[in-house]
Amino acid sequence: MTAERVGPHRAGFGESVFWSQADQAAWWLDLHGRSLLRTHADGTTWVFKTPGFPANNPRAVVPGRDGQLIVALDDRLSRFDPATGVFTAIDIDLPVPPGHVLNDATVDALGRLVVGTVRAAGGDDHSGRLLVVSSDAPVRIIADGLCVANGLAFSPDGQTLYFADSHRNVKTVWRATYDLETGDIAIPAVFVPGGRFPGRPDGAAIDRDGGYWIASLETGKVLRFTPDGALDRDIQLPAPMPSKPCFGGPDMDVLYVTTAGPLSGIDDGQSGALYRAPAGIKGLGLPVCTL
Repeated sequence: MTAERVGPHRAGFGESVFWSQADQAAWWLDLHGRSLLRTHADGTTWVFKTPGFPANNPRAVVPGRDGQLIVALDDRLSRFDPATGVFTAIDIDLPVPPGHVLNDATVDALGRLVVGTVRAAGGDDHSGRLLVVSSDAPVRIIADGLCVANGLAFSPDGQTLYFADSHRNVKTVWRATYDLETGDIAIPAVFVPGGRFPGRPDGAAIDRDGGYWIASLETGKVLRFTPDGALDRDIQLPAPMPSKPCFGGPDMDVLYVTTAGPLSGIDDGQSGALYRAPAGIKGLGLPVCTL
């Protein structure tokens, strides 16, 4: 199955997409272009520049309350109101390791933000973390020892958390039982070992049957793994570096995929665009983040 491009817009480095049923549009990010993007099914794209905080590279975006969005920047969180175009800083101190920035994010069934970190300068630094952030409890560190935290997604019942490490020497996906009451996880188990993963794992999404769809960097594919870890299908993109999928469309049966673009060193005329393809199965959207 091959994906098609959605509109002419190209990001310097496309990332972190989710579908808004209210807007009938995909919200995503241009990391290097420091922009929040909204792309409709006809390809029309609106661009909102992220705010001028000292650290202002947008890293992840999830739906927030009352139609607003929660945007993870390098080392802080911000709330965005599409009606006004205004970003407002969220006053929560995050235990981001020195030299690290925020990276991939998802939302649990109770509206807490789960977000990972990555060393800004790259390298073999295994001090990356997974954080659980809520408005009514201290920030929790639920996993550490990661190089590039990625692949965050919850099972349909919200009781299993999937996450990955994109580093080329790790290339592993784990899953762990997630305690919705506390936001803690049990000891993670390997879901897809590095030796079985084509390319490198990046962002992920979940379908209604519990299938785990994950972008495979350097292969130009999005891969679907069954709940027992078997690779059963893939979607081919014209661009070699897919970064994150999400389910969208009126029936949530279309896969939208962001891609790394020209500012990541790939200038082939296709990379950096948003793509879509029929998934052949209905997927799950993100819960609303209650921050």
